[in-house]
Amino acid sequence: ADNCCHSIDVVEIPSPKEGSPYEAGLEHAEFVIGGSTDCKSPMNDDTHGEVLNSWMERYPEVSWNAKALHKQCNPDISTKLEIHDYGKVSIKFHLMPLEEVIEFEVRGS
Repeated sequence: ADNCCHSIDVVEIPSPKEGSPYEAGLEHAEFVIGGSTDCKSPMNDDTHGEVLNSWMERYPEVSWNAKALHKQCNPDISTKLEIHDYGKVSIKFHLMPLEEVIEFEVRGS
C-alpha cells in the first residue's frame, strides 16, 4: 500500500489583506493537525489550546509563532520556512479543516 499520498480537499486563493501586500507566489500553507474527534467547533476552547500547545512541545526545535493561538475563531500556530523560489513562507497549523470553518461561518453558528 502507498502510504505517502494525501489528498487536498480545499485550495483557498485569498486576496491580499488591506495594508498587508505581498509579492506574487506562495504566501502561506495551512495544515490540519489532531484527530477528527479532537475538535467539534472552530471557536477557541480548551481543546484548541491543549492540542496546539502539545504540537509545539512535540517539536521544540521549531521557532513557533503563537500569536494567533488565542484567536476567537479557528486559532492557529505557525512557523516560517525558507522554500526555494518562494522565499520565506508561513506554515500554519489548525485543528479544523477550512471547509468545516466555512460551513460554520455560513450557518452563523
